Amino acid sequence: MQSASLSHLAPQLSRALEGWRPPRAQEDGFALVSVPAPLAPLENVFAAGQGEHSFLWAPSGSTQFVGQGVAAEVIADGEERFSRVRIELQALLDRVKCAGDGGPSPRVFGGFSFHPEAPSGPLWEGFHAAHFVLPRTCYARAQDQAWVSLCVRVGDLNEPTLVREHVGHGIAWLEGLMARRVSLPAAPPASLRISNVPDLDGWQRLVAAIQNEIAAGRFQKIVAARRAVCRLDPMPAPQQVLERLGEIAGDCARFAVRRGDKLFLGATPEWLIRKQGNGFQTEALAGSRSSRDPDAERELLSSQKDLREHSLVVEEILRAFEPLTNEIGTPQRPAIRRLRDILHLHTPIAGSLREATDVLDLVERLHPTPAVGGAPRLGAQRWIAEHEPEKRGWYASPVGWVDRAGDGEFVVALRSALLVDNVAHIFAGAGIVAESDADLEFRETELKLAAMSNALGAT
Repeated sequence: MQSASLSHLAPQLSRALEGWRPPRAQEDGFALVSVPAPLAPLENVFAAGQGEHSFLWAPSGSTQFVGQGVAAEVIADGEERFSRVRIELQALLDRVKCAGDGGPSPRVFGGFSFHPEAPSGPLWEGFHAAHFVLPRTCYARAQDQAWVSLCVRVGDLNEPTLVREHVGHGIAWLEGLMARRVSLPAAPPASLRISNVPDLDGWQRLVAAIQNEIAAGRFQKIVAARRAVCRLDPMPAPQQVLERLGEIAGDCARFAVRRGDKLFLGATPEWLIRKQGNGFQTEALAGSRSSRDPDAERELLSSQKDLREHSLVVEEILRAFEPLTNEIGTPQRPAIRRLRDILHLHTPIAGSLREATDVLDLVERLHPTPAVGGAPRLGAQRWIAEHEPEKRGWYASPVGWVDRAGDGEFVVALRSALLVDNVAHIFAGAGIVAESDADLEFRETELKLAAMSNALGAT
């Protein structure tokens, strides 16, 4: 446990910033300074940034981050969004210089929408097709160590008043660091299911349309998505929802992105990619059963429908990596990934790259995987854009971080919800193949909605 306290952070940050002077050629860049900080619940740190752009990244067993404020940002739209973001982020991170030693390396946080175009309509307003932020203030926690970092424009270092202002703003954000854990109230909020988009009839028609496409030989699988709209009174505080997600989905990766008055958050079981150096890890997660059925595991491992759906995901991932890898390994048969309410077929995939490759290049090759889009991959994405009742926004999209070495981590934004005022828009999907039954698939999406519904305290 670290002994650093908030009263020590302000002078430490000020001395580090005021004592560092970059070469003149770097004066248009940024200085990043990190100092040890007390251990604190990430949920509280995230909540302290309410009203500003904030990002929470909390995977199980890995370094966790909360970023608040915007030192710089990169936004892109359209089919070239991955390459544009990669180029602009590299140029941005090259301008960030560490003022002092210690703490995590500079990194940016953000994600993409499911489709190449920016989400349209008021629901996803403020969420771009690609949006990454270099936070002004960042809190990082790894096991029993924590750091707070400030990112300041180098030009501001010549003004002591501005330095004190930056430090004071960062410390003010962290005043909640040592607050005790926030617990859910004894009485959950009252909730009302306003609508399902699509409703059951619309879902059945969507599934039938997909199966017609499969029967015609144009697709092997397409994932159908739906949205449940719940009104909550009152809406639980963000730290309450995030804490509850940690309790009921502790082995998943929690994430949260705040844009103005909108908050997109979740606890996803699915990693898209983890890359460090030339090594990478990804996975296939497809095929589901309720965990309440005592025979679910046996049935899932022997279900030809689920095994086929799962194998399509594995095959597409292997095809995406084949041109890039020296070696790639995967088990011959899937195993079971057990979550609180649902079981999934799971296949881990790992390997090494032949040459230096940015993690965003891998994200572009993988998104959307057949686990959230379909097969063939890009054709299914286009079909979904044309036929689903509404755009998915950031649901089922890549969310994560990247550093200047081109390393990074991204998850698929599943088991997620968009919170706006006192309304929760909760998302779920199901993979449709030739043998799928529309009513059973609808019930499967209800299971997938359960984790977020429980975290919200919805009744």
